[in-house]
Amino acid sequence: MSSDIKWIFVTGGTGRTGRHLISELLKRGYRVRAVTSREPSVQRGVEWLKMDWHTDIAFDAMLEGCTAVLHLGAELSDIPKMYRANVEATEALAASAERARIRFFCYTSTISVYGSPTRRVVTEEAPVVTTEHDARSEYLAEDFFRAYARTKLLGEKRIEAITKQVECIIVRPTVIVDLEDILDVGNWSLLRKCLLAYRHSHQIYVKDVVYMILSFMERSLARAAGQPGVEVFNLSNDDVDYNTHAYFLRKAYKATGDGRFFCPPYMPAAADMLRLMFKYRSRQVRYPLGMLRYSPGKLYRTGYRHPFGILEAHDHAIDNLAKRGADDLTMKKPK
Repeated sequence: MSSDIKWIFVTGGTGRTGRHLISELLKRGYRVRAVTSREPSVQRGVEWLKMDWHTDIAFDAMLEGCTAVLHLGAELSDIPKMYRANVEATEALAASAERARIRFFCYTSTISVYGSPTRRVVTEEAPVVTTEHDARSEYLAEDFFRAYARTKLLGEKRIEAITKQVECIIVRPTVIVDLEDILDVGNWSLLRKCLLAYRHSHQIYVKDVVYMILSFMERSLARAAGQPGVEVFNLSNDDVDYNTHAYFLRKAYKATGDGRFFCPPYMPAAADMLRLMFKYRSRQVRYPLGMLRYSPGKLYRTGYRHPFGILEAHDHAIDNLAKRGADDLTMKKPK
């Protein structure tokens, strides 16, 4: 390979988004250095390094020769491990990127940082959760969701405090899905469909997430000089009105006739909100996931547009389901 091929450092490379991200980086001719807590695999074009953030967060040597850092890695559910993985490891990586004079840094945060908002349209200027303690009234969700939101927001704050020379974007994605994740609504119970089918799904196709990150990275690397600073973007496809569970269920049922995708009558939004307020003992009207719109307006104003979009991903998921059904019939046909 040519010596001018750029090395990109990736965390979270074995996750849903990371796998697609590394695949696309390799297609575009980049070399990838990625960390994993598992036994490293062998993959052409990828240098896997084993690293357990709970014992080691020394990144300096790993960033040698790299041009960009794409930080997707995080602890999603184990509360005692979240601070170390989501805050301290993020702070250490940002500091190493500064010392290495990395050109571009991307940190994937989460829309959970907004908690349960008091307004239905959520922009980057909306209030965020309290990080100093667990303010249960701000986020009508389970304990691990609130802990995840606090630690990811603390990660953002550490980056903003450290970053002086690096061009950095912080992206707050909604619900990242692959095709199989889209189809999973067909496995919901009838009760769950009645309760939640009306909700906006907040889904964004994983390949759109990858293309957004790489679009900003390549725009940065193409400049003659860097533009240090930190920008925050909601990463959503919430501008699509039909990005709902009910819409997909009806479309999948019509296309396949598969009873799993039959869409039953569903609970009115007001009743669902009252149910959640009672469950979490909330006296203030706060909107839960599914009744909000996370605005991608700031992202779109940069000129970026999703190359696929969630409705195209719906169609691909249904096509795959139909093809799978045809393949199953072929396999079962007696010879």
